Amino acid sequence: EILVIQKQAEYDVTVAYERLSTLMQFDSVFTIVDEKLPKLVIEVDSVGTDPGLSYLQNAGLKQHAELKVEKNLLLPELTLGYFNGTNKYAGAENYQGFEVGVGIPLFFSEQRAKVKAKQFAIEASVNLQENYIRKYKNRLSELMNGLAKYQDAMLYYERSGSELASELIRSSLKSYAAGEIDFFRLAQSLDRAVEIELTYLDNLNKYNQQVLEINYMTLEN
Repeated sequence: EILVIQKQAEYDVTVAYERLSTLMQFDSVFTIVDEKLPKLVIEVDSVGTDPGLSYLQNAGLKQHAELKVEKNLLLPELTLGYFNGTNKYAGAENYQGFEVGVGIPLFFSEQRAKVKAKQFAIEASVNLQENYIRKYKNRLSELMNGLAKYQDAMLYYERSGSELASELIRSSLKSYAAGEIDFFRLAQSLDRAVEIELTYLDNLNKYNQQVLEINYMTLEN
């Protein structure tokens, strides 16, 4: 059973390496150093650096600029020109002059409709930004609560679980060697000790995944 589980884990590692190479768009297969899993640190910045929010804010600025253009089209258009000309005949002189023009829009209703549509688009953009920030903060709150949950589980291991696992292994091996317990009881004790270790590593991995997502959401890229 242990050999089967080990083989399955090796397959999972191979698949993970292949996915990493695909994400990195690199032909060579990556390898990761086998080392002790560290406990990552949260580096919270602010929601203002989130690229999704920046996109929505820039879209809002664009819509405000477009609204200004549409409103300007409702105003009369003034033109002012200056000219300096002559002709090819004898005694020709330079003739200077200027001209002033006024352009009045004829289709006010159509242009007003465009202005109204832009105003609705701006309102929708503001609502999208508020909704995005609300979802962002809710997700961040969920992740923080998840950290607290996994932190409590890891504290149990660090305070007593690790010592308990070591003592289970030591005492069960000693009792088995002395003939006080049979192999079945030995296997049970060792299995429990390994289960404590694996549970801690699983909680540590989930904790680190939460930290990575928090840092990805909050740190400036």
